[in-house]
Amino acid sequence: MKILRIACCILSCLCLAALVPIAIFFEWWCLLCVLGALVFGGLMFLFIRLGEPKPAPRTDFMKTDEENAEILKEREKREQNSDDRK
Repeated sequence: MKILRIACCILSCLCLAALVPIAIFFEWWCLLCVLGALVFGGLMFLFIRLGEPKPAPRTDFMKTDEENAEILKEREKREQNSDDRK
């Protein structure tokens, strides 16, 4: 995923770099460069989001006691599983 992120970032920058010369010579065709930069920038952020692991749920004072107890049980199970693997 990191390679895709970097590639989309570079392509987005290249589209923006090509914007000025294309705008000078071809006027409205520069919108394709803007569109390309937006698409590649959006893909970059998508790959960033897909690459990040989800954070473990945490206890919170706004949650009910049952929800907090369930989160603590899941945390204990994860810790036991990680200890078993070692």
